[in-house]
Amino acid sequence: MSGSDVSLWRTWCIRMGNWIEAPRQQVFIVAAILFNSATLGLDTLPLIHELYGETLSLIDHIIIGIFVVEIAAKLLHTGRRFFTNPWNVLDLYRRRPGAAVQRGVLRAA
Repeated sequence: MSGSDVSLWRTWCIRMGNWIEAPRQQVFIVAAILFNSATLGLDTLPLIHELYGETLSLIDHIIIGIFVVEIAAKLLHTGRRFFTNPWNVLDLYRRRPGAAVQRGVLRAA
């Protein structure tokens, strides 16, 4: 990459970080977390799972995608400093197993 390309990349990373850290996006992420918790809880009920399991699974996949975009934006913005914020580390740790289960890498007993 040339110097101007690096500058453009860094500017883009800063903008992504500023966007994801904005109050509106933070409220959206918290709402997604709460909604995801509700859908995961509903999916544990046998009748609900039987009737709406595919829909709940689709919703869960979409929300995991949102979480991946959030973490990627934060990583691009902060680089290695991402790991110095305990909330970021918690988010990464907490969301990683859920995504692995969704992809079928881990099987729930």
